[in-house]
Amino acid sequence: MGNLLELANLAKVHGSIMSLELVQVTTVVVSSATMAKAILQNHDSSFCNQNCLAGTAIGLSRAAFDTSINLLSNTIFSVDLANPASDTAREFRDLVRSILEDAAKPNLSHFFPVLKMLDLQGIRRRIKVHFGKLFQLVDRLIDQGLKQRQEHDNSVEIDRNNIKYLIADLFVAEADTTSGTL
Repeated sequence: MGNLLELANLAKVHGSIMSLELVQVTTVVVSSATMAKAILQNHDSSFCNQNCLAGTAIGLSRAAFDTSINLLSNTIFSVDLANPASDTAREFRDLVRSILEDAAKPNLSHFFPVLKMLDLQGIRRRIKVHFGKLFQLVDRLIDQGLKQRQEHDNSVEIDRNNIKYLIADLFVAEADTTSGTL
């Protein structure tokens, strides 16, 4: 599409409601105030999480997320990262959710590459902070696993950086795939 300012021209050709694919995110654009008012008045429950159907969808999404994260975390760390009573699990879930939310936000630099270095919306900065915290959490889990392993086997040689990045990639990719599927 190239330029968001072209939306007015697109609306003249395609009408006041358009579905656009913006960086792998389907976006519905309503370009007229009258149409937006009509949609929100007649279909407002479709846009909020207060109704029963939305609550069910969120519950199913959370269950699928927890299940997939548990499969990975139990396989890699022998730790339940979906346990609601665990502070580590809660911290992990919040970090992954924050990363996915920021990654899904429309970013001006995708449409105007010259703005990339400015990070006007702070998306890149926030994602960097979230990944830093995620890596600290993964480091703690690796330390716990290595400590347990060294109690049984003293021949542990490992490249922590490679493992840390691999584990973070696995969890974020799994969470993104699961939430995207639902």
